[in-house]
Amino acid sequence: MEDKRNTFDVNEQVSKCESLAELQEILSKNSSYYHNWKQYINRLVERKHLNYVQLAKVCHCSRNTVKKWCREGAMPQNRETFLKIGLGMQLSLPEFNELLLRYGKYPRLYGKNMEDAVCIFVIQHYPEDGDAYECYLQLKQHLLKRMKEYTGGEDGPKDTMEIEEKLMTQESKESFEQFICENRKSYEESYQKLSEFIQMFVEAKEENIHRFVQTNSLPVSYEKMLSALRQRRECPNRLKMILLGVNLNMSMEQINYMLSLAYMKPMCAKDNLECIIMYAVENAYLMNPAYSVESAIILQHYKQNPMLQKKCRDILDKYWGEGRYPDEKEALLYLEESIGDYLKTILQQLDWEEDEIFRYL
Repeated sequence: MEDKRNTFDVNEQVSKCESLAELQEILSKNSSYYHNWKQYINRLVERKHLNYVQLAKVCHCSRNTVKKWCREGAMPQNRETFLKIGLGMQLSLPEFNELLLRYGKYPRLYGKNMEDAVCIFVIQHYPEDGDAYECYLQLKQHLLKRMKEYTGGEDGPKDTMEIEEKLMTQESKESFEQFICENRKSYEESYQKLSEFIQMFVEAKEENIHRFVQTNSLPVSYEKMLSALRQRRECPNRLKMILLGVNLNMSMEQINYMLSLAYMKPMCAKDNLECIIMYAVENAYLMNPAYSVESAIILQHYKQNPMLQKKCRDILDKYWGEGRYPDEKEALLYLEESIGDYLKTILQQLDWEEDEIFRYL
């Protein structure tokens, strides 16, 4: 409870922050909240009694890669690598989700996603002899083939809790295979709402993500990310998804709602980079009400979240009532500068040294 209270307090401080000097003061206090990857991976290696060669083998990585993790604190670069680590180390489900959420900034294992469901099943039935990651790959490929061939009856889409509860009761590969096939419709709709939410903002800016990326000189990796989300139901990297929201001029409430659709926690000011992003977004909306109008126009017909929809309509009633914007088209054209540009300026003023974030702005 105390940790949640501290998180709420820090988030509140950022929302009320009025200058870079105040922001820097918050950033300096954040050090006590850090979760150090280097310490974590070395503790894990010590607990499992592994050397670098053994760690590399079980995690399907090179020896140089694991040395960088353990000696330099280098972070794995994608969610698949975190899956390799979790399976290689045979972590329990709570430990696995902590690894993904806290260190990878990725969503927890989500039982309504087919690949994650396979991972959960393997975790529940780790092989006594053999490679857990190889078991995961083989079972996944087998199920993808079976789902295409399956001609039996199917249950309609189910909610996440029901799927995950039943998933945990599968004791054999045969029953698990049958479970996946019978719930194919549920697995096909994984992350569909997230994809549709992002697409609304993209289409309001341009007719497709390709033109949006080109027009705003953004990296092509955004196109690949959304293609993987739409076609293969692969959830995006947390940071990249947040930065896409920033480039689309989403508010903090909208970014956090997008994260919830990806089964991720809201942005947290205890993370220095997220703290800076929160400050930039809150400040941009405070200084320029046009951002609120722009996002309200986009979400005024969004029926998936009636509360968010109502807030947007209230914003539009207020601003059109004051006669500021004659129509939607003019309001959407009003903003030429993205919040991403503003965030980049703030990071430069703070002498932010990590280059990765600048590639996505």
